[in-house]
Amino acid sequence: MFESPDKVGIILKRATLIAISTLLVSYLFLYAFASFQYEKKINFFYKQSEAIFSQLEAKVPQRTEAFVRDLQVSPGLKKPSLLQPTGLVSIVFEADKVHEAILGDLQALLTVFKDELGGLDLSGLHFAGQHKDLSHANLRNTVLKKTILEGANFTQVDLSEAKLQDAHLRGIRLSGAKLNKADLSNVDLRAAELSDADLRETNLFYADFIGANMSRSNLRGLKMSGADFREVNFSQADLSRAILSGARLDGANLSDANLEGADLRYADLSKTSGLKQEQLANVIVDHNTTLPDRLQGGVVLQ
Repeated sequence: MFESPDKVGIILKRATLIAISTLLVSYLFLYAFASFQYEKKINFFYKQSEAIFSQLEAKVPQRTEAFVRDLQVSPGLKKPSLLQPTGLVSIVFEADKVHEAILGDLQALLTVFKDELGGLDLSGLHFAGQHKDLSHANLRNTVLKKTILEGANFTQVDLSEAKLQDAHLRGIRLSGAKLNKADLSNVDLRAAELSDADLRETNLFYADFIGANMSRSNLRGLKMSGADFREVNFSQADLSRAILSGARLDGANLSDANLEGADLRYADLSKTSGLKQEQLANVIVDHNTTLPDRLQGGVVLQ
């Protein structure tokens, strides 16, 4: 009925060997996967950094020569020990932190040379986080397509004529920034800080501004059709001669906004707040304009 002690011992040894073998194979698999992930990120880092460095070197060779040479020879990146569990965990389960460390030198370079970034191609750049600071940088006519700049500090940056299509800018700080004639089509700017920003002649097609602060911003003459401005703070903003038809404005705050000459045909302002009768004295409306109930009937159709 019962197994002999010798037989039980053999079974236990076999079970132990199987468990150890399984653990070893799993660890080797994780080791290979972690190595692949690390090398992938390293290659991405070098590919992106070399492209940007070459542009800077051509633009300001004397300033970048030493910086580029030192970075290429000694990137300053210490590969985590994959033979230690903590090293594996950091790459497999904390990939964002590793990515952050790998891009550290590139981000430092951008910060040092932020006055020389105008006209460069920085497509795909990852510069996200509250501690990323490019305030007052010159990014005029810079290509920033598909970049990830969420939460970064871009206060008073010159982004005029910049190409930012499909960029992720949620929560970015752009107070006082120059964005005139920039292309912000299909950009995520939810909860962004855009107070006192200049957005004249900016392309906002399918841009998402939900919850953004655009108080005192300059939107004069801007075509806002197709963009999402729900819950946006437009208080004291200059919307004179702006075209609001087709824009989503539910919950937007229009307190003391300048709407002189604004085109409100086909615009739905019924769920906006802060709008007063005197702000509508010289706007363009038609039978398709929807105003808050308390203001209906007080505007002359044109």
